[in-house]
Amino acid sequence: MLFSQYSVDLLFDGRNPYAASMRPAFEKYGISPAAYGTHTVGGDIVTSLSYPALSVLYFVPQTLLGVPNLNRTSVVVLLLVLGFLLHESPPRLAFLPFLVLFANPDLLRFTTGGVFDILWVLPLLLGMRYWYREQLMVAAIWVGLACAVKQTPWIVTPYLAVWLYVERDDLRTFVRDAGITLGAGLGAFLAPNLPFILWDPMAWLTSVFTPVAGGPALVTEGMGPALLVQTDLLAVSKSTFTALVALSLFGSLFAYARFFDHVKWLVWIAPAFVLWFNYRSLYNYFIFFLPVAYYAILLNRDAVCHRSLRSELSATLSSVRSSGG
Repeated sequence: MLFSQYSVDLLFDGRNPYAASMRPAFEKYGISPAAYGTHTVGGDIVTSLSYPALSVLYFVPQTLLGVPNLNRTSVVVLLLVLGFLLHESPPRLAFLPFLVLFANPDLLRFTTGGVFDILWVLPLLLGMRYWYREQLMVAAIWVGLACAVKQTPWIVTPYLAVWLYVERDDLRTFVRDAGITLGAGLGAFLAPNLPFILWDPMAWLTSVFTPVAGGPALVTEGMGPALLVQTDLLAVSKSTFTALVALSLFGSLFAYARFFDHVKWLVWIAPAFVLWFNYRSLYNYFIFFLPVAYYAILLNRDAVCHRSLRSELSATLSSVRSSGG
């Protein structure tokens, strides 16, 4: 959130946040880089904006309104996620969205404390909704917007490609539908990012793909095998972690295709499985998949309420107007 706040400040000053160092943000907002910075193995901290453009643009409306504390945007989105899950849940399960979002206090604590992963959860849930209804173009647009917030949802995309391939009767149909979803998803991803790409292509590329694009390696930290390194129980090289991630990705893609009929809705939580083997497997990479997993269960069991968001909103507005009259 610190980098997002500073990036919004830079943007309002007419400066490209991807081409600027984030180091002054720590001093400007009185935040300790030692305590809250993302550390590299060389002892320095990451000083570039490391996420796609919606990690900044999401907060522009609040800034324009002059409302302080950008965490409030995350809280509003959390409430929208709650409302969405309540809308989609059958009446007998109306209590479950509250448990999913609030039984573990860390999800709320992260959302109110500067971890804005909830911002990609909402568009991903909407993508799931329309994928379930086989409205591929609309679904891809929402998934693309989720990918434009953080890199975490990116891992969903190869599994969706497998889904399309397995369920299509012939190669021609697969190519057609894959082209539709790829085009719509990529277009939605590029829409908020393209201005920054055109502004400074290399700055955007090296920032969003930190540290893959040549930046210094980050300190190993996380919940999976990384915990063994973090606690000095075992020495594991970065190349070993890379091999583990590649093995988990390609192995799970093969298993996903092989057992597709039984596990197809696991596509939406696949990133959590793959990232568990990464040398950085932070807690927030997993906990924000709780609402995603819950909704995937509803879709898998065909237990969602088949109500139209548009028609329900129209009915609510009509009711309000009638009451006012």
